[in-house]
Amino acid sequence: MRFYTSIRSTRLIITLTLLLLVYIACLFYARLQSLIEYSNLVDEINNLKFKTEECFSILKDAETGQRGYLLTKDTLFLEPLKSANVTIYKSLNELKLMASYDKDYTALINRFIKATSERMHHLNDVVKNDKIYKDYAGINEQVLLKGKLSMDEIRDIISDLHEEIDIKLISRQSIKNKYASITPLFMVILAMVSISLVYIAYLIIMRELRARILIQADLQYNIKALQRSNNELEQFAYVASHDLQEPLRKIQTFGNRLQEKHKDELSPDGQFIVSRMQNAAERMRILINDLLSYSQIVNSGEKNYELVDMNLSVKNVIDFLSEQINTSGATINCEKLPVVKGYPTQLEQLLMNLLSNAMKFVAPGVKPEISVRYSIIHGEQIPDIKVTDINKSYHKINISDNGIGFDEQYAEKIFIIFQRLQGKSEYTGTGIGLAMCKRIIENHDGYIIARSKLNYGSEFILYFPAD
Repeated sequence: MRFYTSIRSTRLIITLTLLLLVYIACLFYARLQSLIEYSNLVDEINNLKFKTEECFSILKDAETGQRGYLLTKDTLFLEPLKSANVTIYKSLNELKLMASYDKDYTALINRFIKATSERMHHLNDVVKNDKIYKDYAGINEQVLLKGKLSMDEIRDIISDLHEEIDIKLISRQSIKNKYASITPLFMVILAMVSISLVYIAYLIIMRELRARILIQADLQYNIKALQRSNNELEQFAYVASHDLQEPLRKIQTFGNRLQEKHKDELSPDGQFIVSRMQNAAERMRILINDLLSYSQIVNSGEKNYELVDMNLSVKNVIDFLSEQINTSGATINCEKLPVVKGYPTQLEQLLMNLLSNAMKFVAPGVKPEISVRYSIIHGEQIPDIKVTDINKSYHKINISDNGIGFDEQYAEKIFIIFQRLQGKSEYTGTGIGLAMCKRIIENHDGYIIARSKLNYGSEFILYFPAD
């Protein structure tokens, strides 16, 4: 339990660490986006300022060219004016588009565009009508004054515009500088926090890994100790059973001699005692043999499976039990069964125990009826299956009978060694057969389930891996 609790705690800590890292990354991204946003705003303001200066510079070049032409009458001086007619309107449109993203400057920009356009129109109009003037000095004083006032107005607009831009630029530049100075520090802090979290997660994982290695080593030690114990128990069971069988054979031999050669010399009470002794010796012999079989199944060693045709196994068992089948008048109906991986001898022992029990545990005068059915199912349909086996496929073999049945509250108890639900005087047996069945199923990585209702028969369901 402690091991699984530790795993859950580790997963929780790692999950929280990852969530915190994601949050930190999002926070850093937001900071970076803010820095980029304010940098872009500063660039936009500077571009707006630069564009107004560019338009005014083009206008001044156009005015200079106009004056040069009016003084010398040399058309070469008109080139800046001609160029301005092409470029200034394009620049004014760009300026208008830039101002549309910032409503604070719309009014001033519109005034600037209008005043610049009017000044360009006036410059072109003076050049166009220059023949009405004898010379530049003779130009109407009102025309010259109008030009000066127009340029002064444009300068005033630019001054007001730049003043507003500078105020806003200072504010945005301050915020930009603030983010620019904080962001590197923030990045360093985030990096340190991230590294710390990853390092903490690493320490936790390494601690759990070391704990698992220690647990694994402990398990390996316990497995080896268990193997030694099993080997010792196997040797003990083998020696004990053989040592017990020898005196038991003598008891049975001498008992037979008493019954055969000295029967007339024994009183009825003596004959009864000898008969009881022989019955007890026979039960002891069966018990020793069953213990030997159970010991061999428990210590079956490595799993060197073979492909076993269960149809052939059933046929061999029916042939072996033919005398019991004929005596009881049993009927066995068997569907076609699968080929499974396993030990042929153990699987025959499993079927023999179950079919033999089905014929033995019936009410007096009732002929046993046994049904063997087959299907293939998915692991999740098996109750109490291990988590690792849920996604596997299994061969399902149902063995049902019309026997005396049992109370289903004892469905687990019947698989425990030496556990009997009926008395020895009613039905023979040692209480090892079903324990042996469960052990055989476990040796094949399968499952066995018992279902029953008292006086309504029993059903044993066997599950063998199909993968």
